[in-house]
Amino acid sequence: MSKHKFLKVVLFSFTLSLFPFYACAGDRCQTFEKDYKKTFSSVNSEKQSTEDGEWRTKGIPLLAYIENSGSMDGYVNGVTRFKTDIYSILSNSCISDSRLKLFYINSKEIPQKTDARSFVQNLTVETFKTKGGNRTSTELASVIENVLKKADDNNVVMLASDFIFSPEKQYRADVKNYLEMQKTDLKNTFEKFIKRDEEHKNAVVFLQGSSDFDGWFYNVNDTPFDYRGKNKIKRPFYILLAGNKEMIAHLLQKTASSTHFVNSYSEFSSTMAVRYEVDARPSRTVGSFRMCRNGMHHLEKIKADSRTDRFEFKVNLDLSGIPLNDSYLSCEEKEEGGTPCSHYRTSVKYYKVLSVKPIKDNQFGFTHEMTIGAKDRFPSADLNIDILKDSSWIDNSNDDDGQKQLQGRTFGLKPLLEGMIKAYRQHAEDYYARIRLFLEIQ
Repeated sequence: MSKHKFLKVVLFSFTLSLFPFYACAGDRCQTFEKDYKKTFSSVNSEKQSTEDGEWRTKGIPLLAYIENSGSMDGYVNGVTRFKTDIYSILSNSCISDSRLKLFYINSKEIPQKTDARSFVQNLTVETFKTKGGNRTSTELASVIENVLKKADDNNVVMLASDFIFSPEKQYRADVKNYLEMQKTDLKNTFEKFIKRDEEHKNAVVFLQGSSDFDGWFYNVNDTPFDYRGKNKIKRPFYILLAGNKEMIAHLLQKTASSTHFVNSYSEFSSTMAVRYEVDARPSRTVGSFRMCRNGMHHLEKIKADSRTDRFEFKVNLDLSGIPLNDSYLSCEEKEEGGTPCSHYRTSVKYYKVLSVKPIKDNQFGFTHEMTIGAKDRFPSADLNIDILKDSSWIDNSNDDDGQKQLQGRTFGLKPLLEGMIKAYRQHAEDYYARIRLFLEIQ
C-alpha cells in the first residue's frame, strides 16, 4: 500500500473513532434522508445557476424610492438614523452601482439621476419640497402598488417611508372604514404580486427602524404638532423590500452590521428548504447519543446527563437563503435577560430551542448554530422545528385613530401589514422553514 493511501485509511479510521455511526432504525429516517439529499441536490443545482448570473458578479439591481411627503421632513433634518441606514443599504458593495435607480415618490415617481452618496447627502427638507408632487396627502396603497409593479425575480425594489396613512378630507370623518378599504386594496395589490411570482422566487420584507425626528408631525386631520429643535423626538420609520428573495437575503446579511432595524416581518409564497446537520462531537453535547450511519439527522441511544437529567445537542444550519434579518433569527433563552426563542416552535413539548447563534466563516457554509434541550423524562420523537412567522410586534407599533403622536407607534400600520399577511396566508404556511430530526432514547 502506498504511503498516500495508508494515510487516507488512518485518517478515515480516526474520524470514525471520533464520531461513531450506527445503522438507522426504521424506514421513516431512511426515507427522509433520501428526500433530503434529493431536495438539496435540486437546490444546489438551482443555486449554482443563480450564482453564475449577473447579480452575483455585478451586484444586485436595486430600485430605491424615498417618500417625500410633508410628514417625512423631520427624518431628513440633520444627520439622522433614517439617512444613515438608507445610505448603508444603497452604498453596500453588493448593490450594482450601474443598476441602482433612485426616486422620490408621493403622488408620482420623481427619478433622480445621481449616485448613492449624493442622493443621501441631499436628503433635506428643502430638497423634499423642491422635488414636488403632492406632499399634503398620500394614497399609501397606491404608492405601494406602483412600487411593487417594478419588483420581480430579477431585481429588488425598496420603499422608505413613515407609512402613515394620510387620507384626503372626504375620508377623515370615518377613519375606521377608510383603513378597512386601504387594507382591502393592499391585500389585492399583494395578491397580484403573488400571482406574478409563478416560480416562488420572490419575497416581501418589512423592516422597522427608529430615528430622530426634528420637524412637524401631522395627525389624521392634518393638525400640526411641533417637534422641532429641542422638542425633537424618536419616531419609527419603515423600509419595504420586494423582489428576488435570494437577493434580499444577501442584502440583509451584507448590511446587518451597519443598519439598526428593531423589528422585521417577511412573507414569501412557499416554505424554504434549509440545509442542516447535527453536530456529533461529544464535547458539544450534554448527555450522549450516537448518530445514524445513513445521515446527520437521526440521533440514537440518547442518554441524559446523569447529574442534571438534562440532554442538549447542537444543530448547524445554513439560513443564508432566508430573507430575514439576523435579529429575527438569533435568540438565547436565559433565566435573566436574553432573547426568548419565541420565533421557533417544536412539535414535541419536551424539547425546546434554547439558542440560535450566528457562526462566522464556517468551512461547510453553515451560518447558525441551534441548541436544542430537554430534561427529566423526555420521549423518543420525530421532532419538527419550525421558524415561525411572528407579527406580534405590529400591535405594539400600531396607532388606531391617528389623532396624536404616540411614541413608537404608526397610524394605520396594522391594516397595512394585515393586508399583506392575508394575501400570503392563502398561499403559504404559518412558518418560513422546517427542520426535522429523529430522536431515539436509550
